[in-house]
Parts: sequence; structure tokens; C-alpha cells
Amino acid sequence: MTKDLEGLVRFGVDLDSKDRDKLAGLSENLSPDFVILSGGKKPTFLLSAGMFVGGLALLAVAGLSMAKKSA
Repeated sequence: MTKDLEGLVRFGVDLDSKDRDKLAGLSENLSPDFVILSGGKKPTFLLSAGMFVGGLALLAVAGLSMAKKSA
């Protein structure tokens, strides 16, 4: 039986092997490479846009740094 799920993957949830084994033991058909989701949650536009702009800024700084070194 399959079921489609929607949500955000939870980052920053550190599970050691003992905790992961306990969670895996809760269900016989749980995949060994399971992830933890925040069910029904969707990414916010502002956070996504902020990360995109931050990435562009880092790229610009790296490009300027490389241009100064080659000059």
C-alpha cells in the first residue's frame, strides 16, 4: 500500500542510530532511509526569496574576489 505525503523535510533533527532504530521499529514496513516531515507545511516565499538573494550575493562577492586576484 502506498500513500502520497506532502510536507517539509525536517532539518536539524539529529538522530543517533539508537533513536533511529527505535523509530524504525514502530512500523514493519517503514523504509530504512525514512525522513521526518512536517506534514502539510509549505515553504514560505520570503524565506525562499531571502535564500536566493543571499546566494546571489555570495556569488557576487566570490566573483569580485576572483576578479581582484586576477588583476
